[in-house]
Amino acid sequence: MSTLKIRNWEKWQSYRADRGQPPWIKIHRCVMRNPEWVALTDAQRGHLVAIWLLAADHDGVIPASPAIIRKLCYLDDAPDLKLLMYHGFIEPDANVTPDRRQHDVPETETEAETEAETEKKTTGVSFAFLGKVIRLTQSDYDQWDKNFKHIQLVPALTELDAFYSGEPKAKQAKWFQRCASSLAHKDREAASKCGHGGLIWEGRNGYNPKTGKLVSFN
Repeated sequence: MSTLKIRNWEKWQSYRADRGQPPWIKIHRCVMRNPEWVALTDAQRGHLVAIWLLAADHDGVIPASPAIIRKLCYLDDAPDLKLLMYHGFIEPDANVTPDRRQHDVPETETEAETEAETEKKTTGVSFAFLGKVIRLTQSDYDQWDKNFKHIQLVPALTELDAFYSGEPKAKQAKWFQRCASSLAHKDREAASKCGHGGLIWEGRNGYNPKTGKLVSFN
């Protein structure tokens, strides 16, 4: 089953995984000042909280199927997972094993080619990020990585690409400008939260939004 993961689950939830399923989850008050939370409707926020409760069963991991989540959370309507990914609450599960295992031996040379390599041979262009909609050349990727220094670029691009892939072709065609605008918004938001050392501080804990690492001073 395909899965997704709640973004920064380990940062916001402190219940030890070795104790089994937690009887509670934390909802931090600062979420009320989060522009991404404010952008959601009341129903979408309710869906998100229900998904957080579901995620506690598997350390932040949830099914990638809106229909399954609807059943497990007893929701009246299926949640809009692409929208929640777009707003940065959900991200792809990096621990999911890909369809082809590393030790599988391809039968032909064509089968061994990656999608990026195939695209390069077809168009003559090499892409640093190749999604279903978003296709960034190395120069554009490097420039964005330099400009948006407060966010992790690949997860952000992955979320936006998943959101854009469900849109009409006419909107997909304008992905570059829209993507740049969304990334700039996310970067400004992350920058506004950063304090000493470029970290987001909560008490004696610092979080680096660029690397996703926690720094704790106890």
